[in-house]
Amino acid sequence: MPNDTHVNQFKATQQEFRLTIKRLARRALKNLRPDSRAFKETKVRKNKPMDYLRCVEFPLSYQLLSFKDGMKILDLASPQWFSLFLAHRFPRVEFVYTNILEGELRQIKDVAECLGLKNISYRVEDGRRLNFADAFFDRAV
Repeated sequence: MPNDTHVNQFKATQQEFRLTIKRLARRALKNLRPDSRAFKETKVRKNKPMDYLRCVEFPLSYQLLSFKDGMKILDLASPQWFSLFLAHRFPRVEFVYTNILEGELRQIKDVAECLGLKNISYRVEDGRRLNFADAFFDRAV
């Protein structure tokens, strides 16, 4: 059973996610084309930073992660705004976001570029057959 400290820490993390994703969305909207899919998705995230089911998943996952400067992290199609949050929060960590669906990569890549996030890259990859050398990454999320 979680104690009050755990509950308060979870709520603080949840709030950090909401506020950060809203801020990132507001920044990105200034530079995205209004007719793009990225703009439409970002507009949703400005008003609703996390879907209901993600309100527990994001903060719990985040609390279990630990990164150090210089690490390379493989992101296997996690929720896109979770990846943006991580890249923003850990600017000295390199993230490689992979997804089998190229269309999903294109829109979130546009958002990352508008935000000036230089530590995240995007690749079309099948998680069952990745094209990276063994031990290339320090962690996977």
